[in-house]
Amino acid sequence: LDRGARMLAVVTPRRITAFRTADGDLRWVLPARAGCAFAPATSLRRANALLIAQPCADDTVAWSERIVAVDGLGRIAAHRTPLGNELPGQRRPDGAGKRLASPR
Repeated sequence: LDRGARMLAVVTPRRITAFRTADGDLRWVLPARAGCAFAPATSLRRANALLIAQPCADDTVAWSERIVAVDGLGRIAAHRTPLGNELPGQRRPDGAGKRLASPR
């Protein structure tokens, strides 16, 4: 999912799952919308985003809801607050985040 190959996405018709490549930890799961299914063969990478088609049986579903954008942190949406994917004890690549206090 990312240029550094830190995350791996597995796209199936029912869900998208993302794993951290360093240790195989499951980081997030995105289920397909009810009545829809992801089409793994019809995806496109643009910069840091993976766009995946999600065809639906219901013709009233807007075209914009038939495309899902994800990145290493999950579904791309306005005002999201992702948890991050760093290994425990590591800082984010951008240096953000708080360090944990040392155990006593």
